[in-house]
Amino acid sequence: MVITDASGDFRFLSLGPGSYKISVEATGFSKVETVINLETNQILTVPIAVKVGSASDTVTVTAENPLVNTATATDDSGNSASGSDTDGRVATSGLSISKTDGTTTYTPGGTGTYTITVTNAGPSDATGVAISDTLPAGVTLSAIATCAVTGTATCATFNGGSAGGNAVSTTAATVAAGAGNSIVITLPVDYASNLAGSVANTATVSSPSDPSGPHTVTDTDSATPAADLAVVKTGPAGVTPGNNVVYTIVVTNNGPADAQNVQVADVTPSGLTFSGNSGACTTAFPCSLGTLTNGQSVTITSTFAVPASYTAPNPIANTAVVSGTTPDPPPISSTGCGSCGCQAK
Repeated sequence: MVITDASGDFRFLSLGPGSYKISVEATGFSKVETVINLETNQILTVPIAVKVGSASDTVTVTAENPLVNTATATDDSGNSASGSDTDGRVATSGLSISKTDGTTTYTPGGTGTYTITVTNAGPSDATGVAISDTLPAGVTLSAIATCAVTGTATCATFNGGSAGGNAVSTTAATVAAGAGNSIVITLPVDYASNLAGSVANTATVSSPSDPSGPHTVTDTDSATPAADLAVVKTGPAGVTPGNNVVYTIVVTNNGPADAQNVQVADVTPSGLTFSGNSGACTTAFPCSLGTLTNGQSVTITSTFAVPASYTAPNPIANTAVVSGTTPDPPPISSTGCGSCGCQAK
């Protein structure tokens, strides 16, 4: 028979002599067992101390947004309880951008190639990366730009523009964190023949995962113009004294830049008289032709009077010289000459 007294102690009555095992269990506590030997007419008090049960923790990490961290405690009786901590994900990438055309100068009317490189120092991967480059005035694409990657990266939606265009961009691109991962955009360009001064080309990169962006980079080049001037002069094979001799002078700018402050000089041959010019020049020599654009040619017709008494020098030699303030590309001289000889009959 088992009863409890006013103090809550368990009392086992009318037990016969012998050996007994006592087991004590309670929720949240460790199970305790002990063995006693009970003799005849013996009253035995057995104090039993119980201990708080052991607990196990289970931590679950879920790679989602938000990040949920759950801990569960379980006692020896199988009872458990859990708690969670929830954090929103904040990715942090470290994008950088560089841009170069491999030189510090450009030639008006010439060509060049810009290279844009985007990398990510991390610690997080960069997503939603946007790269843009709008070329400055006077600079246009000579062909469609290209986008390539190294390592773990994507160009995603890339707009390479078109020949004659002036803008390229990419959206939703990705660059994984770490060295060896990059996006490389290559832009072949033409420079207008009338460009002057410095040309500054700026590219930009940004990403929702990069709190320090957007990032910009500018490549600046100074102008080194070069214009290849040429002059050709033609005339008759012979002239009869007492008549006029007419020469044709053709001045051409072979570029690549526009030629500034172009002048043509033509000294009147000894014994002849200058009669006049027509065409691109209507004044006496030297003639100021101003600016000749890349590829432009102009023609001057020059007339000289040969006196009836003319005898020498024979043949008559006439030379035209062209010059300008825009340098010629070496090793060609900055002046061009056209000579013509005709026999006085």
